[in-house]
Amino acid sequence: MTESLRAFVLDVSENPERAVLFARDPAAALAAWNLSPADRTILMTRESGQIRRALGASDKAVLQRVLTKKTVKPAKKAGKKRKGSGGGRRK
Repeated sequence: MTESLRAFVLDVSENPERAVLFARDPAAALAAWNLSPADRTILMTRESGQIRRALGASDKAVLQRVLTKKTVKPAKKAGKKRKGSGGGRRK
């Protein structure tokens, strides 16, 4: 595993535009990166187990974002219910 592989996975997981490019055209997304042929092959498979082993990582959330091309939205803060909103019966 190279540091370039780790940097690529982190970059794609943190940058939605790059994740979309990787989803649409993996070869183009990988072209700008100095990755070994073995690292390129691993990424092109999109198999999380192989990528995880290559990274030595167990962080499924980061890999899942890369493999599914989804970004994780922050959880909404629990807000106070407004008076009169939902739950009550109308008279």
